[in-house]
Amino acid sequence: MSKQLPPQPSLEQFKKQAKDLLKAHRAATSAALARIKGHHPNFSSRTPEQIGAADFSLQEAQFVIAREYGFDSWPKLVQAVSEPSGPAISGGSFIEALDLIGQTPAMRQVQRCLEDLVSSVAPVLVLGEQGTGVERVAKAIHQGSARSAGSLVKINCGAEAGMAVDIELFGYVQGAFTGAVQDRPGRFEEAAGGTVFLDEIDKLTPKGQLLLLRLLEEGQSQRLGASEPIAVDVRLVAGARGNLQEAVDAGRFRADLFYRLGVMPIVLPALRQRREDIPLLVRHFVDQIGRAGAQTRLEIDPAVPETLARYDWPGNLRQLEAVLAHGCLRCREGVLALEHLPTDQLQAKGAA
Repeated sequence: MSKQLPPQPSLEQFKKQAKDLLKAHRAATSAALARIKGHHPNFSSRTPEQIGAADFSLQEAQFVIAREYGFDSWPKLVQAVSEPSGPAISGGSFIEALDLIGQTPAMRQVQRCLEDLVSSVAPVLVLGEQGTGVERVAKAIHQGSARSAGSLVKINCGAEAGMAVDIELFGYVQGAFTGAVQDRPGRFEEAAGGTVFLDEIDKLTPKGQLLLLRLLEEGQSQRLGASEPIAVDVRLVAGARGNLQEAVDAGRFRADLFYRLGVMPIVLPALRQRREDIPLLVRHFVDQIGRAGAQTRLEIDPAVPETLARYDWPGNLRQLEAVLAHGCLRCREGVLALEHLPTDQLQAKGAA
């Protein structure tokens, strides 16, 4: 498989690319600059102007470029892209690291959207079935953005009923309701400078939807019972498992909030809709599981991806990863085969 990384450039090309990368990060926010400075001890004592004017050594330039691909050293980047069966790197390894890889048209579209959105400040709406990677997309957007030095706050709007979610998100002032004995900040205030991921956003109450719309339009969060809003600096990523348009049509979700969120929605395909990616995903997950357990890299019997590609995968990526983790635990011969997988479960669905 070809690796989408350019060949090692000359020292002068390294210097130019490194300076351009630092300039882009510095122009984005001071938080991004602090992140880069923290990655390399030689940068920590320099001002932004000194960094922009620095004459980079080959080692420094290699380091900066490696960091942009998500590695902490140039040799590790070279090793990763040199593996014969390793996944392609395109536009940043945060996509690969969060299992958002794939070569089908639907996944290429997701990757292109991610590459466009990480440098933006716009809210993001992510749509997909359970297990397709909605939360992974939120992590990718946060980690690839200038806000990565801040917090990623994750809240499931369907985990608690009614006003409890509104209280969690927006906070309250003393006396707002029975039991509100002191002021409490909301999660949007606590996530200042970072990203907030609201999963199952279609479960948000009408009051919560209105407060969220105001936050997106005015950059202000209002605690329950408060007369004045509070300025907040957060980026929002929202996730929904069902058809959000149907919720709008049924009057359960505000149309103006839907349009405000859906400027460039990311639609994640179900695994059954991208079966061609399954061999790539099998190799990726097996390697990932092996690294986590400090195991020797397993070979994979060709029958494994061929068989798994015939399964419908109602649990999508999460289910595939679990099946392969089971197989890796049972495999002791160095080659992952069908006999190591929980075939009784798969056969029940017609995979084998």
